[in-house]
Amino acid sequence: MGYVQRTKWFAIVLKNIKLEQLVFIHIFRFVGVFFFLVYFYNAIPKEFAFIGGAGDIITAILVFPVVIALKKGYSFAKLVTSIWNIIGLIDIILVLITAVVLTNEAVQNNTEAVEQFGTFPFSWIPAFAPATIIFLHILVFKKLKEL
Repeated sequence: MGYVQRTKWFAIVLKNIKLEQLVFIHIFRFVGVFFFLVYFYNAIPKEFAFIGGAGDIITAILVFPVVIALKKGYSFAKLVTSIWNIIGLIDIILVLITAVVLTNEAVQNNTEAVEQFGTFPFSWIPAFAPATIIFLHILVFKKLKEL
């Protein structure tokens, strides 16, 4: 992440991308529905499914009012965007903490936890999603400073 932020192309992209575009990217977090589907098939614990799924879905739903506020230039747009960004960032941190705690408990009790995410194709999720989401939230904070 640090390397990417120091490149010339990144500076150009960050300068030219609009804040509402950075927020709208998070629409992909509707993928949180899949946490519930995987839970439905008993492949992940309920706690992980609900924390990961609900947080992503809420973050994705809230994209719409935040983008509208930004596009219309409402006076509260910066505040709403900051609150949304904090909610989305806390969500991904809670997902990571929950995964670590459940995995630790599973190892100690010789039970199953989130090991399904260690198998292909599910392994792509923990490999790239958390880092990408955190990176995008950091970019939103950077753009908010410009307002």
